[in-house]
Amino acid sequence: DGGDSTDSAVPNPFSSGRRVSRCNRDAVEGEAIDIGMTSGLTRLARRLRMNQTDAEKKLWRAVRSNQIYEAKFRRQFPVPPYIVDFCCEAENLVVEVDGGQHTERIEEDRRRTEFLQRRGYEVLRFTNIDVLTNLEGVLEVIGRKVSDRR
Repeated sequence: DGGDSTDSAVPNPFSSGRRVSRCNRDAVEGEAIDIGMTSGLTRLARRLRMNQTDAEKKLWRAVRSNQIYEAKFRRQFPVPPYIVDFCCEAENLVVEVDGGQHTERIEEDRRRTEFLQRRGYEVLRFTNIDVLTNLEGVLEVIGRKVSDRR
């Protein structure tokens, strides 16, 4: 018996009365992640999957089903406290597709990238225009990075 299922929750020391799942006890800037946060992120990720941008749809069609070096990508994937556009967990690779609003969120994107890097992820960023007009080039960069990280 692994014991994980019988003792799956412990009191959260960072909030009164909330519980933290052992499997979700990742460090986020030095704090535990509570179940409410992760379930909320999961619900948001599902909504984002249903409302992808044209660029995200196009890239997803190209990377899904292990089409790049047999690497499995997941879309709108929670990495608490964030949701990343695409993630290859096996290679610790995150791919973000940024729309025009990201020119106004440079500092926020920098902090997000630094957080993901501290968690061991390499982050590749492409603009919507990159994906829509040069998908082959984008896939080449992603494929090279997947290959390099193996």
